[in-house]
Amino acid sequence: MVIEQAATGKNEGPGVGGEGGEGRGALLDQDLVLDVTGTGQMAQPLHRVHVGDARAFLSTSWHRGGRATFGGVPTDAPADVALVPLNGSSHPLEQWLTTFHLVLGALDPFTSESAWLLPTLARIFRVYDQADCRVAILITCTADEARQFLGPYAEEFLTFADPEREAVKALGLERLPALVHIRQDLSLAGVAEGWHPAEWRELTDRLSLAMSWSRPTIPGRGDPAAYEGTPATG
Repeated sequence: MVIEQAATGKNEGPGVGGEGGEGRGALLDQDLVLDVTGTGQMAQPLHRVHVGDARAFLSTSWHRGGRATFGGVPTDAPADVALVPLNGSSHPLEQWLTTFHLVLGALDPFTSESAWLLPTLARIFRVYDQADCRVAILITCTADEARQFLGPYAEEFLTFADPEREAVKALGLERLPALVHIRQDLSLAGVAEGWHPAEWRELTDRLSLAMSWSRPTIPGRGDPAAYEGTPATG
């Protein structure tokens, strides 16, 4: 059974309560995108500007004592990495964790692989709308490019622009898209890289258990087939 709990201010800056932003998770004063007709439309990747080695990589993770550890990925997120919302002030990661766990969906808007998964990520995030966690999109482009790529999703979800991929690198991500669950103590509860439904389902099952919340169906109807994704850094 879902435990209904208020989540005031989840999508505002740390320590700031909501001020009437429109829509689910809206930030204040965000610009609308003209060339996207609705959240049901498949996002189109921006023209590719990042070039990386097309190396094969299989994302792996395992759990020891209830805490996730990862080959080549840190087990704790860096407290001082800056997260910059599309409209708002930059704050270090630790300040985004003062009240809620943070769940990041990391996307590269210059690749089809991330564009394919955008509707899936939105569907998963909507499940946690009122849960005691903060969901956000971490996108490897400028704020203007993020609005162009995301369309109405930029109004619906808290979004961090990471054009230099500093946050992606700090989290040790090697493949995008990726899903990252960060606890309030900065420990990484789970990381799923690329689109492997079983790994995303395991991560969200653990998140839902921790939040005493319902679980999203993964994979869902219309979700793409599994794929490795693209290199996170070029």
